[in-house]
Amino acid sequence: MLRLRSITGHLLLYALALALPILLMSGLIGWAYVRQEESRIEGLAERQTAQVVSQIDNRLEAYRAMLDVLAASRLALEGDMENLRAQLEQVHVAPGIWFTVRDRSGQQVLNTSVPRSERLPTFPGRGDSVIFNDGKPYTSNLIWAPVTNQWAVTLSVPVRASPSTREARYALSVGVPASHLQSLVADVPQGWVAVISDREGKVLARSLRHEEWVGKPMALGAWQITKDVPPGRGGLWRDVFTLEGIRVFGAYHRMQSTGWLV
Repeated sequence: MLRLRSITGHLLLYALALALPILLMSGLIGWAYVRQEESRIEGLAERQTAQVVSQIDNRLEAYRAMLDVLAASRLALEGDMENLRAQLEQVHVAPGIWFTVRDRSGQQVLNTSVPRSERLPTFPGRGDSVIFNDGKPYTSNLIWAPVTNQWAVTLSVPVRASPSTREARYALSVGVPASHLQSLVADVPQGWVAVISDREGKVLARSLRHEEWVGKPMALGAWQITKDVPPGRGGLWRDVFTLEGIRVFGAYHRMQSTGWLV
């Protein structure tokens, strides 16, 4: 009986000696595969993020170029708001986009989204120091546009008192609904979530449940990781939870042109 047990023990040790290298090799192969798959997904996330950033930049640059041309027109420089409005209404833009002109006090003197006879509101402080003091373009964070009753962003350029001075007489702006930005993230692959947040961490656009989350703070964990990331920089994150509470990993990038986060 003792000899039988000894033989059985030796056989078990022999089997273990044969199986252990195989198990170790299988584990190493499995670990290498998982790491390779994670690297592939991380690379895909970075490419998807870069693609969305490029699409946003291209769209916004087209709007800025259009504003620059309009701001340098004779009608804008002379302050001929009646005829400038007629010119703006002939500009071919996507449905829902509108133009405004406001003076240094924030008083709108033109708004293509309302009838000509309607009284116009005052909105001081939306990049005024950049536009009027520095004479530079300004892209807003997400705002609630009370005239058009929707979430939107505005791109503004200075209308100078004359072509030879930096002094700005008016701010010419284009209002872009958040839904237009949402169209830029809507086509991400199934299973992915793409989000654009403004400089304050508010959701500008989202590929998943956009209407529910637009205007609300981005996921807290994601904000804590990215709030101090400078424009033009990005990275990868792990174990971040979406607004739905789903744990994800992926890539992020803070846009150089706007300071928004994708």
